[in-house]
Amino acid sequence: MKQLENKNPDIEREFRQFEHVYNTYFNAKITESNRYPLDDPRRVEADLSELEKAHLNLLQSKLSATIAQEKLKGMARSASENASFSNKLLFLNILIVIATITYTWITWWSASAVREGNEIQRQIYLFQKPK
Repeated sequence: MKQLENKNPDIEREFRQFEHVYNTYFNAKITESNRYPLDDPRRVEADLSELEKAHLNLLQSKLSATIAQEKLKGMARSASENASFSNKLLFLNILIVIATITYTWITWWSASAVREGNEIQRQIYLFQKPK
């Protein structure tokens, strides 16, 4: 059996239970099969009964449900983190809009001051121009 890599105690408990039952069933069948030599017709092949298969399927379903439940919890945490990130991103976008509007206003004001200066220089030039 593949070793469990998750550190969640619920998943680990379900996995250990499934692994224990699985090994118990197969070890019992192998022990029963090994009572007789290989060529003896009384040797029983190690195959599970329908009830044992159903029990293993039930345990496997329970393990899958526990894993799915843990994934849903993780998705819920991720969704709340995404909502927080969205709020921060919205705030930063609003700051960028305010900064852009401020920059545009300052640039417009500076351009109008330059136009006024140009107009004053033109008038001075026309005033000093010899006739």
